[in-house]
Amino acid sequence: MKLKRDRVYIIPTRYGAMYGAGALVCVLYGMIYANNLAFLLSFFLLAIFVIGMHQSNSNLKKLKIEKIIFNALPANSNSTAQVYFKSKSSEGHIRVYIKSKDQTDEFSSSVDIIQENSLHIENVDIKTKDRGKKKLSKLIVYSRYPFGLFYVWRKFDLNTVYYVYPEPKGDMALPIEGQYNLSLGKNKNLVGDE
Repeated sequence: MKLKRDRVYIIPTRYGAMYGAGALVCVLYGMIYANNLAFLLSFFLLAIFVIGMHQSNSNLKKLKIEKIIFNALPANSNSTAQVYFKSKSSEGHIRVYIKSKDQTDEFSSSVDIIQENSLHIENVDIKTKDRGKKKLSKLIVYSRYPFGLFYVWRKFDLNTVYYVYPEPKGDMALPIEGQYNLSLGKNKNLVGDE
């Protein structure tokens, strides 16, 4: 039986592509003019590029979503859900963002720091649309840490069902508790023995 591996996807951002192109231009400049200082600068820039790629990848490794708990979700409103992150990394996770893969409701949040080897609970903002029974099948966790040169993301298959309730409307007041008790006191004869 094949084990499913946790995959971390990574691509350079627009700034990362410009940075890599600039580093290659420095290498070409050093080759054309046989300039050792240009070689030194270009190798330094390429080292930062490779280290940034490694750090970006390891920022999302060994991060799992244990469960998600939804609060009451009325339709066409903003609400929250609690996402339980479990970290098995010895380095922790920094500047992690969450968004939904499904287009029914919008999930979004940012987490500054998830401590190493810990369970972290984060409130995620949810913008609901219409009411009904919904299914959250995929949640994407992404990051651009540390230099913003790479966009790294992971997909989590949740298959979680949640309910969006009808939007509350009207201004009808709730019954006052004292009036309810007084009316019971007057009608004792209806319930008890006579």
